[in-house]
Amino acid sequence: MQSLKKLQLSLMAMLALGAAIAGAAAAAEGELLGAIGTATLTQNATLTFESTGGGIAVKCPSSEGSLTYESSTKGSFDDLHLGCTAGGFKCTGLTDSTAGSILVKGAWEVLAFKEGASLKLALVYVLSPVHFECLGILTEIRGGRIGLIDNANGIKTTKITALFTGSSGKESITEVNGVNHHLESSTGGSAFVEDSVSQNVTATGVELEVMY
Repeated sequence: MQSLKKLQLSLMAMLALGAAIAGAAAAAEGELLGAIGTATLTQNATLTFESTGGGIAVKCPSSEGSLTYESSTKGSFDDLHLGCTAGGFKCTGLTDSTAGSILVKGAWEVLAFKEGASLKLALVYVLSPVHFECLGILTEIRGGRIGLIDNANGIKTTKITALFTGSSGKESITEVNGVNHHLESSTGGSAFVEDSVSQNVTATGVELEVMY
């Protein structure tokens, strides 16, 4: 009888440990709890695309778009950048009818990760290939990029802000939890080189709780 009780206690301890580990793993993934629907994207500062090796640098002072929540961890986005120029000349997407506009769209996900002793929440954009022309020269941008969500853990809000940082073709963050995400571009049919994006963007209008 004593052996049976010990076995039962051992099983209960193992189940409790398993539940704790599963809970910790779920928390480490990061979530935007309760997020359902579509938020409005607003650009808070001029966006800059830059490639390595002194290649093309495109600046877009404003944008309008949306971020759709398919679940608490992933969804899709479209972001129409406006007033885009390179060296003072307008740059326009191949599918865009307004000069100086470039549509960027794709999928997104949120992932929690450790940076030193701190736990942070990343917003990962995976882009559909972007094609645009400046002075008749075609550029293609492809790949993904990683931004940091600025909201505090546990906050309930209708507004999240993410900061993507990089310059001269070098992204400040290119890896989350062992998975690499980076942008690359080709201009005028040249070989693809690393590309960076600097952007501060806010998604507004969907109630959620930030967890990581």
